[in-house]
Amino acid sequence: MGEQDVQKAGRIDQGLGSLRSLLWLAGVVVALMGQPGSAEEERASVSSASVYPAPPPLSDLNPPATTVDDWIAQIEAVLVQITGVRIEETEAGLQVVLETMDGELATPTTSTSGNALILEIPNAVLVGEAFEQFEPADGIALVQVTQLPNDQVQVAITGVEATPMAEVSTDATGLTLSVLPGVVQAGESEEAIQIVVTGEEDEGYNPSSASTVTGTDTPLRDLPFSV
Repeated sequence: MGEQDVQKAGRIDQGLGSLRSLLWLAGVVVALMGQPGSAEEERASVSSASVYPAPPPLSDLNPPATTVDDWIAQIEAVLVQITGVRIEETEAGLQVVLETMDGELATPTTSTSGNALILEIPNAVLVGEAFEQFEPADGIALVQVTQLPNDQVQVAITGVEATPMAEVSTDATGLTLSVLPGVVQAGESEEAIQIVVTGEEDEGYNPSSASTVTGTDTPLRDLPFSV
């Protein structure tokens, strides 16, 4: 190999070395452009994500009701459904049991009207028709369970002679009313009826006065003759 060939081979090796250097530098630039940022920026991003977590996607949120059926379904999901009414007679009175499928009934408000004890349960729906039973126990004339407007259920317990008394207990399976018949109590203002009879006593065959002779009621001792 001559001197010219050696020089030519050296220039080729230098050119290949420069090309390899350029390719390496281009790879470094591409790698740096693909990274999201510096190490400090990456640490800041991680810290911010831990303090302020990303919100859940909109698909995971409950969408608002857009139709009447959706609106009714959302309301019924909050209300507690009464699926059955059961009456059990006890030694002291009776129990009224309101059965629920899921959820616990709220404590009812209580009022009276005549001989009726009325309990109204909020946020409740009576499934099926209204319930009523006549004379379920001694001293109890009627038990009624009806649906009221504004998502309320009414329980009315009417006594025979007085307003019944009830104790309320609730659990996950329903509501129980322990009912006792009312007791009639005499009022303090009542007084005994007094009957007064007036009249004159019959003197028999020895009267003290007479009106036949003089025409006036005159004592017999003042008459000049015997009658």
